[in-house]
Amino acid sequence: MAPSLHVDLSRSRSADVCEVLFTSCAEPFVWNDAMTGLESHSLGVEEYRRRLVELGLEVTGEYDDEGRNHYFDAFKVLRAELLT
Repeated sequence: MAPSLHVDLSRSRSADVCEVLFTSCAEPFVWNDAMTGLESHSLGVEEYRRRLVELGLEVTGEYDDEGRNHYFDAFKVLRAELLT
């Protein structure tokens, strides 16, 4: 249930777009990472959603898997003038 962030910067003919798939625990949570032994933190769904929007990303979907991981699909148009 460790948070991860995948950012796919892709270029299309119509716009420069940043697409994000972000995975986190649904609830705020603190644990020791199994690989590093370091303390890890999940801020929880509400706080991650707030921060994505604060960064100008539009959250287009959210879902949970069997492992209780919460996923955010989000994107941001980087160069809006290319949309016309």
